[in-house]
Amino acid sequence: MRPYADYAGQYFKAGFFPIPAKGKRVIKNQHHGRDKPLVTADEVGKWSRLHADANVALRLPRDVIGIDVDAYGSKPGEETLHRLERDLGSLPGTLMSTSRDDWVSGIRLFRLPDRYWSVIWPGKAGPGIDIIWHGNRYMISWPSVHPDTGLMYQWYDQNDDGMLDLVSVVPDLSDDWLPNLPKDWCDFFARNDTGDAVADVASPADWIKRHGTGDLCEQMRRNLANALDGMAGNAHDSCRDGTLAIAKDTAEGHTGGSMALDELYVAFQDEMGHRSHDRRTGARSEWARHLRGAVMRAAAILERAGGVRGADPCLDLADLGSVRPHRTSKSVLWADDVEETQLRWLQKPLFAFGTINILDGDPGQGKSLQTQTMVANATNGLPLVPFGDHCGYEVRCGIIGAEDDLNTVVVGRLRAAGWERGNQNVAFYRLHSKRGKIQQLTFPESSEPLRSWIMTAGLEFVVVDPITSFLGEEIKSHNDASVRMALGPLGEIARDTGCCILLVRHLNKGDAKAMYRGGGSIAFSAIARSVMVTGFLPDSDDGRCAIAQVKCNNAERMKPSLVYSVNGWSDDSTIPVITWHGEADITPDELVAGPKSKHGPASDSQDDVYSIFAELFRARDTYTAKQINDVLKRNGHRSDSSYVKKARARFRNDEGLLYGKEFRRGMPEGEESWIWTTNPTRLRGKRPNSA
Repeated sequence: MRPYADYAGQYFKAGFFPIPAKGKRVIKNQHHGRDKPLVTADEVGKWSRLHADANVALRLPRDVIGIDVDAYGSKPGEETLHRLERDLGSLPGTLMSTSRDDWVSGIRLFRLPDRYWSVIWPGKAGPGIDIIWHGNRYMISWPSVHPDTGLMYQWYDQNDDGMLDLVSVVPDLSDDWLPNLPKDWCDFFARNDTGDAVADVASPADWIKRHGTGDLCEQMRRNLANALDGMAGNAHDSCRDGTLAIAKDTAEGHTGGSMALDELYVAFQDEMGHRSHDRRTGARSEWARHLRGAVMRAAAILERAGGVRGADPCLDLADLGSVRPHRTSKSVLWADDVEETQLRWLQKPLFAFGTINILDGDPGQGKSLQTQTMVANATNGLPLVPFGDHCGYEVRCGIIGAEDDLNTVVVGRLRAAGWERGNQNVAFYRLHSKRGKIQQLTFPESSEPLRSWIMTAGLEFVVVDPITSFLGEEIKSHNDASVRMALGPLGEIARDTGCCILLVRHLNKGDAKAMYRGGGSIAFSAIARSVMVTGFLPDSDDGRCAIAQVKCNNAERMKPSLVYSVNGWSDDSTIPVITWHGEADITPDELVAGPKSKHGPASDSQDDVYSIFAELFRARDTYTAKQINDVLKRNGHRSDSSYVKKARARFRNDEGLLYGKEFRRGMPEGEESWIWTTNPTRLRGKRPNSA
């Protein structure tokens, strides 16, 4: 996984300004801080190529503020937070980012009302709590890794009771993720911020005329509109906040401050003209007080910048349309905004990264052993099977299994297939206990824990064996909609993480084509981008099997079948290993038909079965059901196949074949055998069941 390359673009579209970082230090220093330009889309694209593996540092937009609580070790953030909430009121539950597990430490994000956008916030809220805002600092975010602990940063959705729910997606600021920072908190820290520093100004009006030249920029228009909107309800506060916002933004380089104050003054005088005599007569002096206080604070800002105003920051947002982060509906995704990328292959044409894939097969054909061998090969940078183009590098793998014991079976098989200890390149999913009860892994309920497991361990190839053991109790495996409900989130996880997920599935007992032989709904195969199947090799006398590709959505399908056998490992014959025997020209449909299959029209198969019945019953008149089934199997036929049933019906009509419980004198009822016979006297009862 490449944190910056894979997720910086998503953060930018969500309203953040992502900067690549090494550990917790940004690589690009010129894009954070109050006087620094914003990150552009072009820069995000460029850095994604140059710093693909970097952590993601987020500069917050103007309308978002972060309360960073450090409560680990000896840091007193939790005590400070309790004191502030006692004095200023409790903070509402919100979006929280942290790499800690104490459930207190982390950065809590809140929305800022427009009137506070121009506040220069203090850097600290108290011991153990920092304030992160548009002009100060940045935050390291998911899926970055903490340089000291090695743990991944995570997003959590905090409810008002303080409980945290994992959020393994990039939060979109256009959604209702963030509540407003409470007004008492805003007013307290805005009042006590470094913006209260003042500078001597001989004439506030002259200062504004000198520095506030030009037409109204977008920020000035917004400041003016906000002040005018509140004028009727609270002229005093609107005038005070409006003059302060306009003056401070003038100091920061925004144009049109003089024009904005002129319009605000006219509106203030007009509004006060409707008030009492005392208010009307005091309006001019009130305006003068607001203007002087605002300009003195703005002048202090300019002095700290060396007396030089920068270019209008609104020009940095020309491509974004406004100072506020771009907001769009999540339901609308324009094709112009979709980046075209190349599909990455783990092994072409069998397994692509970021996809769901399936391996079907009957018990006893080595399906699980195949997947364990694939995992061992992947960790060594070797081809998973002897066909196609392998990616050529080592891959971290994961196994979620329900049938094979890890200690006595799986680890030994991995070792026999070439896996080596000490590299931490194979992960198993560990079930957790909650309130004394083991939390089972089921889909779709456990989709987010699966995502977190994959991303935390950095897995690129994961096996789920078998998938039906991990379907939720409400999922009906033979219902298309139900299966899609379960596997849909897995597909999203595969795409989001770039992980290749292989699901193992058993075959059903029918005689359909390979595409339809997988157990359950056809939706399994429809969702998978590649479907493979194992089966006993026809005409094989030594139990050899083969693996074939049934479908491939992203490349030309593998045409030959790959022949293999299961043998004892040379170092320990009790541990099985896969031995490959080259390719075979056999289709997936022929492979699932069974050993010594008779290929050709169904009528030919019926005739063959009819001939078997005729030959058997010429020799004698009675056979047990097991004897008949064994003969059919040796000749490549399944007793439940439709053509076998049709051949049996023909033979019954022609030769009087009967089926029922065998009659033997003195044999207690209930202990009889079920038999096929052409002799009615061999059956118990007056009228035996017909075939």
